[in-house]
Order: sequence, then C-alpha cells, then structure tokens
Amino acid sequence: MEAVEAKRRGYHDITTEILKTAVGGAIKTHVMYKAKLSYAQLNRYLPLLIENGLLEERSVQLKRGETGQLYITTPKGHRFVGGMEGIYSMWNGKKENNGQSNESPIINENNSPFSKSHVAYLYQTS
Repeated sequence: MEAVEAKRRGYHDITTEILKTAVGGAIKTHVMYKAKLSYAQLNRYLPLLIENGLLEERSVQLKRGETGQLYITTPKGHRFVGGMEGIYSMWNGKKENNGQSNESPIINENNSPFSKSHVAYLYQTS
C-alpha cells in the first residue's frame, strides 16, 4: 500500500479557494464546504478578505423569509485569483512565452515562495 502525503494549504491557497467559491455569490455554509474549511478558519478569513476589498458581503432574502449574508468576489478579488492562477501555472511548469518553461526557481520547503507579508502585500495591491 502506498502512503499518501497530506499537504497543508497556505494562506494564498485558502484565500484563492474562498474567492473562487464566491465568484457568483455564495452563502457562508457553501463557502465553508466548497473551500474545505472549518467554521473557525472561515471566520478568520472572511473578515480579512472583506477588509482588504477582495470579498463583498451583502444581505439577501433567503428561503422561508429569512435574511442572510451572501459573499461575492470583488473585481480586486478576481485580479488576485488571476494572479495566483498564473503563479500556479508557473509552479506546474506549463509552457508559455514561445515554448519556454515558466517553472519557478524560488520554492521553499513548503512548496510556496510566499510568506505572510507577501500575501498581505498581494491583498493591498489594487
């Protein structure tokens, strides 16, 4: 039997998953399940993403007359996802730029060139 290595997701991976899940709008429960987050993780990330303008929160009328919150990825959030997908494609060595490989030479032991300060910088860029 072959051992399966569990990989921990970094801040940028989790942020990207949340933003991709909320592209068309999603309620908190859907974001939590689709992005594979615990309730505690979700409650840490949502305020941060809203505060940094990557995610928007709107009050909506739900079934049975209840009011709930809908989370929607903002244009800034779309740019973040696009940038991260570009980075992922470089990590995976997809060919672009006239057939030259875009493999990233700067990958640390966690398979990520980003620290928390890099991710904070990406949140602040518009």
